Amino acid sequence: MALSLYGRLRVYVYFAIMNVLIRLWKRKGFPRRGILPPDAKIDPTITGLNVQSSVSRRKIAINVFYPPGRMPGDGGEKLPVHLNVHGSGFCLDVFPTEAEFSAYIALNAHCVVIDTDYAKAPHNPHPAAYHDVSDVVQYIREHPLGDWDLSRFTIGGTSSGGALALAVAAQLPKGVLKSVTTFYPLVDLVAATSEESIRVRKIPEGGIGHPLDLWERSRMMGGYSLNVLDFEDPRLSPVHAPGEAFPPVTIITGDCDPLFPGMQALAKKLRAAGNDYEEMIVVDAGHGWERMVTPGDTRWEKLRDEALSYFVSRIRKSWSA
Repeated sequence: MALSLYGRLRVYVYFAIMNVLIRLWKRKGFPRRGILPPDAKIDPTITGLNVQSSVSRRKIAINVFYPPGRMPGDGGEKLPVHLNVHGSGFCLDVFPTEAEFSAYIALNAHCVVIDTDYAKAPHNPHPAAYHDVSDVVQYIREHPLGDWDLSRFTIGGTSSGGALALAVAAQLPKGVLKSVTTFYPLVDLVAATSEESIRVRKIPEGGIGHPLDLWERSRMMGGYSLNVLDFEDPRLSPVHAPGEAFPPVTIITGDCDPLFPGMQALAKKLRAAGNDYEEMIVVDAGHGWERMVTPGDTRWEKLRDEALSYFVSRIRKSWSA
């Protein structure tokens, strides 16, 4: 997966252009995907917080969401804490566009949600993103507000964010995190660009999701792994961490996602280790499927709502375990 000098230049230029377009898109405000009513508030409760990176001069931005009716220091009961790690292909500067998702979790799980940014490749390749998410976990543990209950601390994410959540969770002492709950995480960098990933069932007519073709995956994986020598580093590919190292794990994915084989390999390892592992596999769905539901498409709206409800239920279940 090592890139030539020309290959590196192409990756840098491609993501520079993509991120300019994304920054223009973000000026429109927090995007909505219909998972909350149009009048629901999705602005963060606390913004402008930054965590100092432990390995560089970087500042890591975080936003904090409280459930409706709660505010920091209002004297109410202590709230569980969930850390959300957004998807990005490790390269796309999309933070903080998961505000609606974070607000949904805060509302339905009745918890504090911390939505975190992290360094993006190719300018900051692996392990920069891993270190950033680890630093945010450490910051939460060392600087909790008075109404945060860290005995009920969970982590989760989508796609690359799910990969980082799994990688960080497997490196922490058992008990720090109660669970990891993810949508379609990338768990094996090599498998994501392998021949097996190409043979995954194509999205049929009537299905939804991003096909995440090999060209796109290769660009992202190439940028993220520019300096990688060991592709079995579990911080890079969490499928290589010991199964017993993980807290309870949940994966929600479509069966037409090219990352599906890697997820199934991780599932096999977790089950063999006796982990509390559960999954929801959505038929005819590709990558990022729940974000691509057309309003009024009752079949996919129902499946999306079921998946989101399941996501929250697994988080809540782990708090009482």
